[in-house]
Amino acid sequence: NVKRTSLALEKETAEEEQKMADFKLQKDSERAAQEQKLAMDKLNHELAMKEKNADAQAKLKSQEAALELERLTNIRKLDRKGEMATYLMAKDCQLPTVVNCATMMGGNQGSGIMHGLPGMR
Repeated sequence: NVKRTSLALEKETAEEEQKMADFKLQKDSERAAQEQKLAMDKLNHELAMKEKNADAQAKLKSQEAALELERLTNIRKLDRKGEMATYLMAKDCQLPTVVNCATMMGGNQGSGIMHGLPGMR
């Protein structure tokens, strides 16, 4: 009888341990699912913010282009001699500064400095 009680008690203990292990496993699974959902929500939020930022940037560029077009249209209305191309080249295509090498070298023109450079003999 004592042996049966002992076996029954061991069986009950084993069942309780299994229930506890199952419970912990279920809670771990729920926690992992919740963490995954939070991570996905965070990524979706970041993506939405990037899309809004890109849309705002595109809208700003479009507004700037429209403003530039209006400005150029107004200049063209005032431009009786057709000098708009000259204006645009002066505005957008500024020439680089020209540097005279002789002035950069000062008084060293005959000192042989140029002889060390390939193609400068």
